[in-house]
Amino acid sequence: MLKRSLFRFVLYAFATYGVVWTIIESFSSYFPRLRPEGLLDYAFVLVVSCSAGLWRAWPAKRVELRIPNSDSSMCIEFGNLFEKEGCIAIQVNEFFDSLLGDHVSLNSLHGQFIRDVLGSQPSAFDALVSKALSNEPFEEVPRKDGNTKRYKIGTTASVDVNGKRYLLFALTRTDIKTLKASASIHELWDALAGLWEAILIRANGNPVSMALVGGGLSGVGLPPVNLLQIMMISYSYYTKKNKITSDLSFVLHPSCRDEIDLSSIAEQWRHS
Repeated sequence: MLKRSLFRFVLYAFATYGVVWTIIESFSSYFPRLRPEGLLDYAFVLVVSCSAGLWRAWPAKRVELRIPNSDSSMCIEFGNLFEKEGCIAIQVNEFFDSLLGDHVSLNSLHGQFIRDVLGSQPSAFDALVSKALSNEPFEEVPRKDGNTKRYKIGTTASVDVNGKRYLLFALTRTDIKTLKASASIHELWDALAGLWEAILIRANGNPVSMALVGGGLSGVGLPPVNLLQIMMISYSYYTKKNKITSDLSFVLHPSCRDEIDLSSIAEQWRHS
């Protein structure tokens, strides 16, 4: 990120210097007093150029993008997902497992939800999910331990805890023997489609926030910036078919700063 920011600073600082100097030279032909004379005048030009370079090169923490041909937009920002207001969407596996450890990693948002929101109570998680998915089809799968109901990818459980709504959507498949969770690009797309449908029905017009999905333990195998682009494209595609929500935020973990440049993402989106 430092190299990228330095490059952008030099690029925009020199570009600004060139523009400012061209303007001064043009006007000084008619107004000689405008021509820089002395160290202070040149220092002023350099300060203006460097200030413009810093302004353009400084990493963005938040960008808001309009969806073409719609009245919807999406926000992309760095932050803590659990601190956001409104509904929070969290990816889980297709069994909606609740046992912390091998079944549900504490490093995942799924695990953090059980630990921090439900006080490390698997039974509370199971009760909420069972009620939310009472009318959803499932396949009974024999397992040594863990939940045995396997749901379709994209199935979403809407649960309310302490006045906040959480949308738990199935993304990953779990190997019965190794408990390794994984997902393909096709499953990522299907999971997002199921989530958008649930948001349309369950969000009640409230803001919705979700993290970058498909990375880390999910095993989709794509760089974070590509995963973000898939999420953006998916939301844009489905919201044009039927408006999903007026306020959607992709909340990225600060560790993604070195791999995702929000300014570049925004610039590419606006010119696509």
